Amino acid sequence: MRAAFLIRCSTKKQDYERQVNDLTRLAKKFGYTSSDNMIFGEHITGKDDASKRDRQSIQRLKDAAINKEFDVVLVSEVSRMSRDPMSGRLYVRQLINMDIPVYFRDIDTWTIDPVTGKKVRDAETIIGAAFDAAWKYIKSMKTQIASGRRDELDNNQMSIGQPFFGYKRYGGRDKGKKNSWVINDDAAKVVVDVFEEYVKDGATLKSTALAITAKYGEQFNKKFSIGTIEHILTFEPYCTGIKVVSLTDPDTEDVDEFEVEIPTIITRAMFDKATTKRATNRTARTPYPKQATYILSKLLKCPICEHSLTPQKRGGDKGDKYRLMNGKVAIRWSCMSGINNATDCSSRITISNEKLEAIIWGLVKQELIGFANLNDEDRVAKVEELTDKITNLEMNIANFTSHISNMDRLIERAYSAYMDAPDSVMDIAKDKYYKTLTKCENERAECKDKIEALSAEKLRLENMRTFFNQPTLPKDAIEKAESDPIKMRNLVMELIDKIYPYRITTYVSSATNRIMRNGIVLLEVYTINGIYNVLYDGNQRNNKVAYYISGVYATFQNGRNKFDAYDTGEYFVISHATLVTETEDVDMLVTFNELIKICMQNGWEIDYTYKM
Repeated sequence: MRAAFLIRCSTKKQDYERQVNDLTRLAKKFGYTSSDNMIFGEHITGKDDASKRDRQSIQRLKDAAINKEFDVVLVSEVSRMSRDPMSGRLYVRQLINMDIPVYFRDIDTWTIDPVTGKKVRDAETIIGAAFDAAWKYIKSMKTQIASGRRDELDNNQMSIGQPFFGYKRYGGRDKGKKNSWVINDDAAKVVVDVFEEYVKDGATLKSTALAITAKYGEQFNKKFSIGTIEHILTFEPYCTGIKVVSLTDPDTEDVDEFEVEIPTIITRAMFDKATTKRATNRTARTPYPKQATYILSKLLKCPICEHSLTPQKRGGDKGDKYRLMNGKVAIRWSCMSGINNATDCSSRITISNEKLEAIIWGLVKQELIGFANLNDEDRVAKVEELTDKITNLEMNIANFTSHISNMDRLIERAYSAYMDAPDSVMDIAKDKYYKTLTKCENERAECKDKIEALSAEKLRLENMRTFFNQPTLPKDAIEKAESDPIKMRNLVMELIDKIYPYRITTYVSSATNRIMRNGIVLLEVYTINGIYNVLYDGNQRNNKVAYYISGVYATFQNGRNKFDAYDTGEYFVISHATLVTETEDVDMLVTFNELIKICMQNGWEIDYTYKM
């Protein structure tokens, strides 16, 4: 008989491997066969809710069961199927209805006898009680954790997340002090300089970011972006000495606020001066006074001349002066610099505002501020996951660096052997030296490319970890922004620097198998978290889905960030392809259609809607 494994684990790889090893031994004990493609599992945190949607591993398991791809399901622990009693009971019942026996190792219980094919008496009752017990245990743990956090916050200590820039933890072994925030002298000096630089006459967020990066970038090994400067300038506890922390009671879901005392770094007068300037300071990304403001105003740039795209009202049908969408006058964006003879720009691309706003807002929610909805437990788990990934990348970088050193030593040895060789074997030694040199130089170049790619990915993950460690958005930020266009625009402006749209002319429609030369768009989105490539078919009417992939993995060779080593064209270079798809190739060249498939495989999709 063929056994399928259902796995559920936290952020640690060891937990996943332990479950697989345990279930593999169990399958052998029962005399079942098993295979890697019958392992259904994923790293998961938070709560299951079958009333909304099954998690991916459960859905894939049920699909495989329908196709008769296995005979039994083995689960190491009841909680690995679900931590929600209702969802767990539902999954068990669905598999029973499919005549699939399920065995729970921790309670030694089958739902169906695999030999007779008959339902095991009281099995559902026993398993249901186990689901209840697992849920109560987890609830108890959350209560204990919340109680411990309340005690910490009452004593001016914060153990969750990293201290905001300018602070560090007291440290040591004294439980009454070790998690208190104290001033980090080096970082605090930067904070003071940020405020002093920004309040200077003529200074902007951009000029401040450049000045601070020039002064402290090497010391802190980082680039101080506009977003970083903005976060520093808006962190009021720098002057109040009070950090407000919200904590949700897991039993009542009531939200308590704690005022935690921290040292001040700047004066109230300095903070107010910077705040006043921020409220009145105009930047180039702000529309002119008489120009209507849209969510993406001044963010959309022409990929040819880099001028901001201009919004235009769309003409109506059947005698209507303007076309209406979402209850408003429909807008399209286009570059007018060439038309107005300001430049010789030849761009004639036009983009629908309504589709574009929905897609960009979807990207913001999914990739840039999705962390705002996480509770403290999930936030800690995410930080641990990112830390593990960063550590792994650092190990890989160290390994490649070490390999480069080894190649240098091989070259030195080959050269020494060549120079010291007797005349009788001089030609042989010379030939061996040049072969060694060529081979080692190629490997060194390959290692350097990998180090560069891994370093870029490490920086992206470090930025994400900073997001999770230093949340500055309230939990209802998305909800409030969606009801207020001004708040939505402000959020988008903080997180996105610019967007370059490109018209794609090589996309092949899956419905007609023909090339579509109109309505296919690629967006090159420059964000606080790096570049994202967003792909969508503007001709879609029913299934409105956009696809996206980080610039760490994919580079558009007709874009502004293209690789010089490859020819220009409407295709993508996938760096370290093994990270995003099943292949043995380090780098891949893929078409628009192939990139969409990669995005779908990884779940990088944005469902967007707009009303006609």
